[in-house]
Amino acid sequence: MALALALACSGLPAVAQTVTPDLSLSLQSLHQQAASLYGRETARTIEVLRDLANRVEQARASVGPVDDDGRQLLARWSPDYKFLARMLVEQKRPDEAWRYVELAKGRALMDRVHIREAEESPQLPLEARRALSAAGDRLAKADVRLSVQAADPANSTQAAQERKQLMAELSTQLQELARRFPVASALMQPALPDQEALRQALPEDAIYLSLAYEPNLMLLFATTREGTLAGYLSAGEHWEHSTIALHKAISHREGVKGLKAEGTYIIPAAQGFRISMAEEDEANAITRLEPIADWFGEQLLRPLLERFPGKRRLIISPDGPLHFLPFEVMRVKGRWLVETFDVSYAASAASLLLSRERLLRYGRQRERLPLLAMGGGSYQPIKQISRSLAVDERLSQVSGEARQVVTQNGRIFLKPGGGVGVEQAYSNYKGNFSDLPASEQEVREVASLFPRSHVLLGKKATEQSLVDLEMSGDLARYRYLVMSAHGVVHPTDPWLSAIVLTQTGPSGQEDGFVTAGEWQRFHLRSDLTVLASCESGVGRVQRGEGVLGLTYALTLAGSANVAHTLWTVDDRATADFVIDFFRRLASGASQVSAMAQAKRDALAKHGAEKAYFWAPLVLYGW
Repeated sequence: MALALALACSGLPAVAQTVTPDLSLSLQSLHQQAASLYGRETARTIEVLRDLANRVEQARASVGPVDDDGRQLLARWSPDYKFLARMLVEQKRPDEAWRYVELAKGRALMDRVHIREAEESPQLPLEARRALSAAGDRLAKADVRLSVQAADPANSTQAAQERKQLMAELSTQLQELARRFPVASALMQPALPDQEALRQALPEDAIYLSLAYEPNLMLLFATTREGTLAGYLSAGEHWEHSTIALHKAISHREGVKGLKAEGTYIIPAAQGFRISMAEEDEANAITRLEPIADWFGEQLLRPLLERFPGKRRLIISPDGPLHFLPFEVMRVKGRWLVETFDVSYAASAASLLLSRERLLRYGRQRERLPLLAMGGGSYQPIKQISRSLAVDERLSQVSGEARQVVTQNGRIFLKPGGGVGVEQAYSNYKGNFSDLPASEQEVREVASLFPRSHVLLGKKATEQSLVDLEMSGDLARYRYLVMSAHGVVHPTDPWLSAIVLTQTGPSGQEDGFVTAGEWQRFHLRSDLTVLASCESGVGRVQRGEGVLGLTYALTLAGSANVAHTLWTVDDRATADFVIDFFRRLASGASQVSAMAQAKRDALAKHGAEKAYFWAPLVLYGW
């Protein structure tokens, strides 16, 4: 078992040099000391790992909330946080273990959210808010610029150096703001995991299920108003293999049988399941979804859920590859989870409480508008362009330097300057986006449920329309946002994942790509943003953060909740699902209840084996 701890940090990126070599050596020494003590001196091992975690937290605080070094430091050492949590669970100290697991989730997101919220706090003078907003814009632009240049070795080193320089400047700027305006320091201070606050906030019938995953461990924490229960499972590569197998089964239009017909077999393994394409495995391949769904339910859910017979709401904070599974497709005692629980998701306990606070705050906002729905876009062939032309200038329309500060009704806007047109972020992406026939009907029917809804269809469903709404301040007034469009996941960088709206010209007008890097600088006050597009919830999983991509960016922009998809979806089935979901919202159901009921109806319509149609959309938030 000492070897397991020794391997916990293997294969992780080196931490940048502004985290001093002395600190790196000190942390490595503590890690090795804990590995040597494990199995012989439990109390001392826990003490050493606590020391390691405390030093990481102190270092993160010292480099500031926007510095990449702090994020990389947590990514490097978060496996040790989880191993410490495992030891604390073994010692029957679940509350302390829970805290260390939550410290390894969604940290940079919460850091940035607090800076973003401080930008608009009436407690800060206008000068300070302008400075914070300008700093956020520079950071967003750096995110995308580095993303675009990273694929070109000739530019990536320079871009990384420029970003590093910018991070240092922004950290200094934020420290100066905190010095000049003490209230800014408090506003920008992210909340650490607060188990008592979570317990008090949870509904009587709810369970918050937090998972911690590493190749060498799996932890589960179930928190209710009454307290926290913890457990751990046998670890190993079977979790990743089984997750891949289940995802393939549910994301295939014809399910397990469709996979098998194509020569892809899901077969039982010593533990769990795995994918095989060997003909000799065909006889052993499963032919229905139930066996693998039962295995996941038995391993992850049943032992804990049996302890809470009166609960009917489940809020899941996944980790690692489990981010890409809708838990509703798992089965407990022969029933699909969606049949017995209303399920939602959260990046962390802190982000869940943020979602709740936003819903309460936004509900007090005056003169709200009910809904903005965009869809029915017009698409055209994608043309390959030079990578050097990518989003750097495009970003200026929403969050670039060529803007002036204007105020309206006490809010701050950064007005686009005279940019030079729109360039594609996907310079090496070739292909065609087909029109989405069901998208227009979806948008019209959803909008018809809410008087005074704003509909942008076809040629009007453009990036510029979004920018215009941002500039007028109306974008922040909508309670619900619906984006019925194509979605693309950038293969290497989450900031370039995008929603693709109408494309009205090859180079001088609109490319239609609204990237995650751009979304983060819009101002949203929506209770919910629905991304009814393919793979809108897919992105890069980073230790200490979770999934980086569109949902991350929309949370930064201010959306309380986000509904996204986990695979390529069917146009017609998704439209029907979203219409049903919003019909329930319009009738007064909560978001969580409306999502669960819509899934139950879709399950009954398509059949459990066709999870492709009923399970792709998941709700993140309260």
